[in-house]
Amino acid sequence: MTKTKTKTDGWPRRAAALLGMAAVALQLAAGAMTASAQAAWPSKPIRWVVPYTPGGGTDQSSRIIAEKLSVALGQPIVIDNRPGGNTVIGAAAAASAAPDGYTVFFAALSTMAVIPNLYDKLPYASDALTPVTQLVHFPLFLMVEAGGPLDTMPKFLAAARSQPLLFAIGGSGSGGHLGSELMKRQLKADMTAVPFKAMVQAAPEVATGRVSFMFADLPAALPHVQGGRAKIIATAGKTRSALYPEAPTLAEAGVGEIDFDTWAGLAVPKGTPQPIVDRLALELNKVIADPAVRAKLALIGVEPAPSSQARFTEFIASENAKWRAVIQAAGIKLE
Repeated sequence: MTKTKTKTDGWPRRAAALLGMAAVALQLAAGAMTASAQAAWPSKPIRWVVPYTPGGGTDQSSRIIAEKLSVALGQPIVIDNRPGGNTVIGAAAAASAAPDGYTVFFAALSTMAVIPNLYDKLPYASDALTPVTQLVHFPLFLMVEAGGPLDTMPKFLAAARSQPLLFAIGGSGSGGHLGSELMKRQLKADMTAVPFKAMVQAAPEVATGRVSFMFADLPAALPHVQGGRAKIIATAGKTRSALYPEAPTLAEAGVGEIDFDTWAGLAVPKGTPQPIVDRLALELNKVIADPAVRAKLALIGVEPAPSSQARFTEFIASENAKWRAVIQAAGIKLE
């Protein structure tokens, strides 16, 4: 018996075809909307998360750069200070934000290369923040009491090799802390950390001789140096700092081939579209090249460090390895 075809016999195939075409159309529409959103970026204010309190060098440099970047992008940039937890609170806030280009993070040495080696567990994945580009570095200087028993590098080295010394640190795991541990290991010296909440609180203790030395940035050191109470006897950088060129490098001063400083750049939540990352890197490097921006940064003891996404990513990896070795050797661990 021959089956008579009805109007509904071909429906399953037609329905599947129609559904397939609808899915393709939706994907194309979604792709077009995403491309349109990226092309229109930025179309609203951008949040710039700073994991430090207002007023410090990191915060001030963020504001200087963000002000100029805002002009370039044509949108306001709002500084969102999220201090605490050795930068973990701010990093977690940025890492959990939507990856749409409207949240950026001022990513410093502590967050990107130190904290991952100090804590066994963090509230965000190790790759939750994508580097964009390095922006600045903060030169550190070896500061001692002016007129004290350590006020030249020969005196300092002789003391370091013959007696116990105390060094002040502005926070556990800070650049000054780890740099002091690195020098301690290099000199095979007996040196003990004396912790303070910030560099500005530690500096007076060095200036009065109650603590032997510290590695300080210029904003913390200069008031005491200019007041005649403290003296800078070396810089921790690989080369002399243009901000204080009379200070020799540690290598020049006889410590050995070690160098370090603190640094910062920009990062975004993982998954931020690459065209937005590229645009940010491009505009930020233009900002850092601006003479007016450089002059403002110099006033707060900060030097520009233009880079690229690839170089910044490689630099973070090398810094991670460098400081992991120091942290493990010093037995530093935080909970």
